[in-house]
Amino acid sequence: MFEKILIAEDFSNDNYAVKKIVEELNISHIDQAYYCDDAISKIRNSFSNNLPYGLLITDLSFKNNQEHIAIVSGEELIKVVKEEFPDLKIIVCSTEDRQHIINSFFEKYNIDAFITKDKDYIKELKKAIEGVYENKIYIYTNKSQKGGLFEFTNNDLELVRLLSVGMNVPEISVKFKTEKVYPNSESYLNKRLVKIRQHAGATTTLHLLTLFSDWHLI
Repeated sequence: MFEKILIAEDFSNDNYAVKKIVEELNISHIDQAYYCDDAISKIRNSFSNNLPYGLLITDLSFKNNQEHIAIVSGEELIKVVKEEFPDLKIIVCSTEDRQHIINSFFEKYNIDAFITKDKDYIKELKKAIEGVYENKIYIYTNKSQKGGLFEFTNNDLELVRLLSVGMNVPEISVKFKTEKVYPNSESYLNKRLVKIRQHAGATTTLHLLTLFSDWHLI
């Protein structure tokens, strides 16, 4: 399990609830930040001191009452973190439940999990932390409870299409990098492929290719 986690959340009740669930996982070092500038400062210091965080859990919305705030939103924080520390795992907890917005965070920033806040989100967060530690992608939204459909992006379709013509993930990663298709790391593509298979109901990649062919998606 992660040894060191940072929680960036400005609502004290939510911050406390998240901290409690993290403590249940026996994580030895838990830090909290109530605004984004403090969060990025703590992350930078942790890496400078060779005691880096393994996971950042962040909201998207912050009420910043501090003067001279440089980073005002969770999205900006995620962008900066991924530019400076691309391997730091990130879980987003937010009231956002629009699937295309959620998908965009995986595509643009290569986050590891997105949890939409509702009455069950703390329980789901625990599952997400455990899954992310095992290099899995985790998504929980209000719509998923109601049978909402996972939306395949254009990049998802291209990934599956390239697999169908015989390319493997490392080769696709190189192709995406050459064509400046983001995100394009092997790690992201492998995790995304697992998520695509899960939502398609495919047990193997070959099964996935058959399903996509039957659905006329490739």
